[in-house]
Amino acid sequence: MPTEQLNYWFPLLTDNSPFLFAVLDPDHNYLVVNNRYCEVSGLEREELVGRNDKDILGQAFYDSLSLITSEHSMVSLSKAKWC
Repeated sequence: MPTEQLNYWFPLLTDNSPFLFAVLDPDHNYLVVNNRYCEVSGLEREELVGRNDKDILGQAFYDSLSLITSEHSMVSLSKAKWC
């Protein structure tokens, strides 16, 4: 899906949700986030988009997620498009 379409449809579908939604590129940089993600993170959308999830989540948290996914044979974070 082209970025323009993603930027149009994503907020329409997710901004009233109580759940956190984020779309990341293959390098784990945020492409879009919903309102709830901003509320929980305490950051504005403009502060999140373009940044890497390691910068937002912190290295220790990121490493713990990598450990969990590898121990349970789940989808690796390098292939995940969500958070």
